[in-house]
Amino acid sequence: MLQGGGAGAGGGFGGQNGGVLAQNPELFLGEDLLAWLVLAFGGALVVGNVAALLRPPTHLRDGSEPGGRPGKAKTAGSTGAAHAPAGRAVAMLTVGVVAAIWGLASLVGG
Repeated sequence: MLQGGGAGAGGGFGGQNGGVLAQNPELFLGEDLLAWLVLAFGGALVVGNVAALLRPPTHLRDGSEPGGRPGKAKTAGSTGAAHAPAGRAVAMLTVGVVAAIWGLASLVGG
């Protein structure tokens, strides 16, 4: 039999010594993990929606299908406009800004 290292032999998540998690209770990125995640998701929402508003995908700009074939693009929620749905993009942009500010304030405020 193998000695040491396995999940049931003192190493891993359980075992005789209580496992790695019990021995080292430090959280990844400390206790601010949730604030970092909120900041990351908020920032991603902002960047993605600004990019969608400023530079829509090419199949929306030239009227072709997403596969590169010419013709009218048939996308979900599309009304034939050559730009991203502005209302939805602005709403998600606002949510992203609020989340990013919230995450940053949580990190700075401690």
